Amino acid sequence: MKVIISSALVHMKQAIARSMFRYCLFLNPLCNAVLLGLMYSNRSNQEFTLYAILGTSLSSFWTIICFSSAADINREKYLGTLPILFTSPSGFKKIIFGKLLGNSLWGVIAFLLNVFFVTILFNRFLVVKNFSLLVIVIVLAVLTFVSIGMLMCSAFTLSRSARLLMNLIEYPLLLVTGMVFSLDVIPQYVKWFSYILSPTWVMEGFELAVYGGNLKEIFIVISILSLLTVFNFIIAYFAFVSVEKKSRIDATLEVY
Repeated sequence: MKVIISSALVHMKQAIARSMFRYCLFLNPLCNAVLLGLMYSNRSNQEFTLYAILGTSLSSFWTIICFSSAADINREKYLGTLPILFTSPSGFKKIIFGKLLGNSLWGVIAFLLNVFFVTILFNRFLVVKNFSLLVIVIVLAVLTFVSIGMLMCSAFTLSRSARLLMNLIEYPLLLVTGMVFSLDVIPQYVKWFSYILSPTWVMEGFELAVYGGNLKEIFIVISILSLLTVFNFIIAYFAFVSVEKKSRIDATLEVY
């Protein structure tokens, strides 16, 4: 645990030193707040809360994961520090997990900044019927984004072709997971894809927290979100094993 915490703290300091990361952390939430706030300014308080506050805050969280966590291993390779991490007695997986946890903590800060910007700019506040559920869903959102970050950074390390998708996956996922508008407006065949993505269930949890829901609905959403998060962690673990195996066979830890 000490290794994970230390790795997270060091990575958070390194991340904030990058100008692109500062844009994702500070400027992007402000832009999202203005855009979604204007789109939903004439809607009900519940709908404004769901999409203009919670949805846009989650999208800022996703941007942090997309442009930082996804490239963590490749960034270490580019800097020439990957062999050191790989042979560290502390464990390669623990160090990378700490880095991804650090990104997710910055993502939480981006989430809170987005909430702050929207409430200040539009003088609208969170309207939530089940605040305890909202807190639970936010905690699960942090875990699920850590799992997605692990999956993405290992996949992008294994395949140079997959790395080209990094700049293409941000906005499509915002649309198909219902972060910026209801999934009711998208075609049915796209919905099937949406419901295998854990951020979709984060938004479902937010909706139940805002509008209210019975215990059965809450249990279903929390259970599916938890299962998808565990599934992502399992796939990410095997992907990391593949990264280690490929690195030992090809000896490409210092080849960018």
